[in-house]
Amino acid sequence: MHDHFIRPNISLKDHTSIKIGGNAAYFSEVDTVEDLLFLVDWAHQERVPYFVLGGGTNLIFSDKGYEGLVIKVTGKKFSLLPGNRIVAEAGASMADLVEFAVQHNLSGLEWAGGLPGTLGGAIRGNAGAFGGEMKDAITRVAVLAPDTNQVEILSGDNSKFSYRNSIFKEQGGIVLSAELQLTPADDPEKIKSLTEEKIAYRQTFHPMEYPNAGSFFKNINNPQAIERILYRDNFLREDVEKKWHHKIPVAVLIAELGLSGKKIGGAEVSRKHANFIVNAKGASAEDIVITSGIIKNKMQSIYGILLEEEVEFTGF
Repeated sequence: MHDHFIRPNISLKDHTSIKIGGNAAYFSEVDTVEDLLFLVDWAHQERVPYFVLGGGTNLIFSDKGYEGLVIKVTGKKFSLLPGNRIVAEAGASMADLVEFAVQHNLSGLEWAGGLPGTLGGAIRGNAGAFGGEMKDAITRVAVLAPDTNQVEILSGDNSKFSYRNSIFKEQGGIVLSAELQLTPADDPEKIKSLTEEKIAYRQTFHPMEYPNAGSFFKNINNPQAIERILYRDNFLREDVEKKWHHKIPVAVLIAELGLSGKKIGGAEVSRKHANFIVNAKGASAEDIVITSGIIKNKMQSIYGILLEEEVEFTGF
């Protein structure tokens, strides 16, 4: 790794799933820990901030870009270990890991069928769907500690996973690799069909025809907030108790507020799934931010609920 691997003034649009963002002052791609350490040291020496990028699936860069170094982690190797464990680098795609688990008749990642992005990003945000979460499978995580720049190994329990959150998201640090503990499938065909079912669901009910950043807001799981919503919309109570496992999907509320199809510039609240703000036609980051603000303001005005973004804004 030499300085010439660090490229100046690189557009970030092609490095996020929503296809939005200005230029990075500096940009580099790495697939080894040694190269990553070089870049982190370089950023410290040059006194510029750095941002570590995986698949860019829950991320929105500002229109003015990022005034620092964007490091894209591309190491994607993974392998099967004894005891039904998979060890994988952070840049491994979730799609490849899910397919690998199915091929080896291992259960535990069916919920992630069709999930975009990389393992590192999924761990950082404790990605989840259909009742499953990354924390259910993660046993160990290798991370570059933010304070010492030393490689540390954290157990799944010490990773402080919570709803769409982790110690890596809260305190920083760069996820390098992880070990996943899966279980042998009693019925391999069932594992395959469940995974394909999740893939088909996303393709049918998520607006994959437009660039997007995935689910935009966190769903409602706070009991007091849920009761506040049900006080106004009691017709949702049965679904909360029997269908949604004592949560309320934000998409239901956004649609209830009549915001499906709302357009600001090139951004649009999806009619297919109202918790997606899509890049329908050359949207800017500003269009996305304004659309998000409209949803949050109306939600707070009608339901008294302050929504929390699931996507991450960078460079603003």
